[in-house]
Amino acid sequence: MESLIPDRLLPFAPFLVAALVALAVTPLAMRLARAIDAVARPMADRWHVRETPLLGGIAITAGLLAGLLIADVPEPQAYALGAGILLLFLTGLVDDLSGLRPVTKLVAQTAAAGILVFGGVEAGWPEMRLITIPLTIVWVVGITNAMNLLDNMDGLAAGVATISGLAVAACAAQVEGGVGFAAAMMALVVAGSALGFLPWNAHPARVFMGDAGSLPLGFALAASSLMATHREAGNLAFVLAAPLLALAVPILDTALVSVVRKAHGRAISQGGRDHLSHRLVALGIPERRAVQLLWLVSAVLGGFAVASTSLDLLGTFVFLAIGLVLSSVLGVTVGRVKVYAPTDQPAEAERTEELRRTFVNYARILGPFATDFVLLGAAYVGAYLLRYDGIIPGPDRELMEQSVAVVVALQLAALASCRVYRGVSRYFGVEDAANLARGVATAGIASTLAVVFLWRESIFSRAVFVIDVALVALFLFGVRALARFVNDAFGGFHDGGERVLVVGAGEAGTLCLRALRARGGARVTPVGILDDDLGLRSRQIHGVPVVGLVEDLEGVISALDPEEVVLSTLPDDAELDAMREIVGRSGARLTLSPYAKAFVPL
Repeated sequence: MESLIPDRLLPFAPFLVAALVALAVTPLAMRLARAIDAVARPMADRWHVRETPLLGGIAITAGLLAGLLIADVPEPQAYALGAGILLLFLTGLVDDLSGLRPVTKLVAQTAAAGILVFGGVEAGWPEMRLITIPLTIVWVVGITNAMNLLDNMDGLAAGVATISGLAVAACAAQVEGGVGFAAAMMALVVAGSALGFLPWNAHPARVFMGDAGSLPLGFALAASSLMATHREAGNLAFVLAAPLLALAVPILDTALVSVVRKAHGRAISQGGRDHLSHRLVALGIPERRAVQLLWLVSAVLGGFAVASTSLDLLGTFVFLAIGLVLSSVLGVTVGRVKVYAPTDQPAEAERTEELRRTFVNYARILGPFATDFVLLGAAYVGAYLLRYDGIIPGPDRELMEQSVAVVVALQLAALASCRVYRGVSRYFGVEDAANLARGVATAGIASTLAVVFLWRESIFSRAVFVIDVALVALFLFGVRALARFVNDAFGGFHDGGERVLVVGAGEAGTLCLRALRARGGARVTPVGILDDDLGLRSRQIHGVPVVGLVEDLEGVISALDPEEVVLSTLPDDAELDAMREIVGRSGARLTLSPYAKAFVPL
């Protein structure tokens, strides 16, 4: 009997089946959840603000198992995957309905990882099973927990699982033979089940996946990322880089939460509004856009994962280095956001603050050096790859391997001598750019002379040095510009904050807006600016519209109803008294920008 599905679509059949099953079963799971009162109620340490049905994990697990049934996965692995998915579904279901201790869930996750190993799913290097078996268990348990922790905002975990699953599938598809095909189809099953659930879970969510969904979803995603590594054990891209990049967002979220909670004396298993998504919202980004931004980050790093699998070890290193730096910039930026309420225990607060300051000081000192160390190495390797179109001849490769340490060390020393590390990346300005330009030029000259002198008997390409300087400039300027952009872009104002009207534009108004943003962008909403410059009428300054002249103050207050009026410059006594009277009648507060006195004429 001829198949009803065209041959070219057969690899996508598990994806479509998983998506359709999850899409169709979700409404039934929602009805069941309401019937047995399995709903998530708002809590102080949770994000949602209304009762929402749980048990979305029933639909996700149904999609995973349905897709697995028709996926071309070898029997031992298929049985292990199915058993692990069911075990973690039941564990999560019990936790959703009645609660489980964290250690109980950890035991179940470890057992599921052990079932995978028994079924033949392991990390690469088959001749080193004493290392790969513990590594497999740690990876599976880690990613399972990471997906569980990532399920903290509407649509976030489902969207990231969809993107990561597609990235893993694209990487595995490049492995020749049945192993790569099976891994790709399993990753597509994960992506399909998450995608089918996503319409019901996107903001505003009508159902949550709960632990019954996040645990089996993370388990299946971790397993699919390992299935092709055994065949490609000698390829660093498949064993290390591709899984790390494809799953970078849940890994980054878990690492950030673990480090910050530990630094603040909190249990890692304790819930809270301190995840990547929550911190982005605290910086002034609306919830839907914060989730979409993390989807975008996942897609970009997933693209790096796919690109790295088509290159050799050196190309993989370049993509892994850039991905690591991008993740670090995002993590450091959002990690500075204060999300914890002050503790009522002075001793605990003092200890926590001391730990935090110690960590921040070390991060400020070592962070730029570590970042540039990675980028300088990536630039030097990338220069050889670009010069020789990805295939470096033997003698040149040998020279590169011998000289990379010397080049990176000299370039770091040159950058330090040019005062590059005196500045702060998030405040990167013109003087910092000038220092960095001198540092890049000095680094290029010093490293070139060193290679020419130390390896003068070797034959080398002069184009490599030119390309290296260009890449160093691109990478170092790029990462600092990115840090500045992220700091400015994420430090915006929230739509639901306290309404503020600013009087006075120009330089004083710009500094006033920056002061308001520093005071708390998520808690302040500038509704307009008043200024007597007619050329600014209907224009915007940092996204805030100029709504009238200063003499329009009373009418604008009546129309916009601000809770606070901030003066960016200090007016004369008569004008100040008139403003006090107008603002006082409206019930708003009249305050003065901390920069106002700097603009008083002498």
